[in-house]
Amino acid sequence: GGKLCTGNRGGVGYSFSQTSDMELSPDGTTLAVAGSFDDVVTFIDVASWTVLGDALTGDFPTELAWSDDSSTVYVSIRNFNTGSNAPDIVQVIDAASRTVTADILVGDNPYTLVPNGDTLYVANWRSETISAVDLTTNSVVATIPVPNNPVGMVLDAGLLYVATGTGTTSFGGPDGFSQAQSGEFTVIDTATNAITDTINVDQNPANLYAAGGTLAAPRGVAADPRRR
Repeated sequence: GGKLCTGNRGGVGYSFSQTSDMELSPDGTTLAVAGSFDDVVTFIDVASWTVLGDALTGDFPTELAWSDDSSTVYVSIRNFNTGSNAPDIVQVIDAASRTVTADILVGDNPYTLVPNGDTLYVANWRSETISAVDLTTNSVVATIPVPNNPVGMVLDAGLLYVATGTGTTSFGGPDGFSQAQSGEFTVIDTATNAITDTINVDQNPANLYAAGGTLAAPRGVAADPRRR
């Protein structure tokens, strides 16, 4: 298909300057594209490769997630509040009408979104927390602290895995530079929203994936920036 115009996309910050998200609906019919710099989510019909229209959102939409039935899109709104550690929102969009139906107040700089039935998990990057949202009331029912900035989150067999990490680089000294990293996978039981395990990986992850019972996280910071 030809090129289609969407909202303006680009680097949206968080760890490693992540890019505006796009997500295909579970039924494979519709692509949702976050136009972060234009405050829109563009909906594209995949079969005809045409733009269905835009949903107007709050300030700076970044990450997206679909409901299992492909009727609803959830979107992280990064700049609802600009104060330090101020709460931001996730918006709920009806895909058919392309309109926002609810604003959900969560933590500062919401990022990755993981729906799980009537619950939506939100990784609040700057707050270093996970919000568990009851989608029947659109309210936060649990706030779960994690050790560092959350950079990835996946659901597998009733457990929510969250990749967190941080890294610093300083220049000078006999080696010319030094680097410090830390990172871990936090395991959350979705039945209780309680942390059941923390797995130290000694690296600064950039995201998190799961397949066949295996977790994989791309490394966010190279040990030596002169070698990739």
